[in-house]
Amino acid sequence: MAHYAAAKTRGAPMPRNLDTDLLRAFIAVADTGGFTRAAGVLNCTQSAVSMQIKRLEGIIRSELVIRSNKGLRLTTIGEGVLDYARRIVLLNDQIVETVLDRRTNGVVRIGLMEDYATAVIPPLVKRFLAAYPNIYVEVHTGLSAHMRNQIGKQYDLVLAMEAAGGGSGELLRTERPVWARAPTMPADHDTVPVALYPRDCVFRDLMIESLEAAGRAWRIAYHSPSISAVQAAVKEGIALGVFKASTLPAPLRRLSPSDGFGEMPCVDIVLHRALRLKRSNPASLFADFLVGAMNPTAAVGSMPRHGHDGVFLFSPQEPGKGERPIP
Repeated sequence: MAHYAAAKTRGAPMPRNLDTDLLRAFIAVADTGGFTRAAGVLNCTQSAVSMQIKRLEGIIRSELVIRSNKGLRLTTIGEGVLDYARRIVLLNDQIVETVLDRRTNGVVRIGLMEDYATAVIPPLVKRFLAAYPNIYVEVHTGLSAHMRNQIGKQYDLVLAMEAAGGGSGELLRTERPVWARAPTMPADHDTVPVALYPRDCVFRDLMIESLEAAGRAWRIAYHSPSISAVQAAVKEGIALGVFKASTLPAPLRRLSPSDGFGEMPCVDIVLHRALRLKRSNPASLFADFLVGAMNPTAAVGSMPRHGHDGVFLFSPQEPGKGERPIP
């Protein structure tokens, strides 16, 4: 108020404020090409629309619309004002939506793989909660195949690992499975000791197929549904294991075809949503955020690179560099 009083005292012109209702009416007229059709869109009378346009022209002190026998057209000034009007209305709506969204409260129940729960999701949750401070995220870990059966019951969302091209959810990224061993573990084995995951795990099938394709004899040295437990066993040199390239922890050493372990097919990371989630539901908001942050085609978040086979790969860390930082 002091600013305006000072401006008035100095004889400076007072600012002219534009009512967004007037701008919406102008946009509707421009988009529909007439006052009658604009009135239908705005759910008001033609005379009300005409009055709003006159009020807007009075504030701007310029003619915006010309009516003739050939119809309606915008003046040169009107075309310029239309662009500004769209941006002002958009910003207005974004401000209102952002404030209302921040007031959204509730819980998001998500099931996902253990390595993603520790290495990938926490930084994303932090960013999400900065925008929605009244929501909290409840994370459950387990096998993708088992968690998918509980979607809509125990979980609102499930972030699952599935065979490439075999899933029905929203594809977020593609991961490369890799063999790994402890640096102190001998590289040569007549019979390869492996740390195996339970049945229904995609990695279990890929491991067995990879060993059999290479003609390698193997035995189960360690078995656990926990990725952390398998990582611990491999770090101790008990067995070899298979992990996602992007979450391969230090100090495990990635094995290559030169070590006698061929490259395995990629796997898909897909998002499943419970049916009938409303768009304003906290789970829907978090799901949309994850898609924007993790989808390879999205502008937000880390951008994966293209693999040699044309799929998107999430760039792995260099061996021995520890867990790759997530933006």
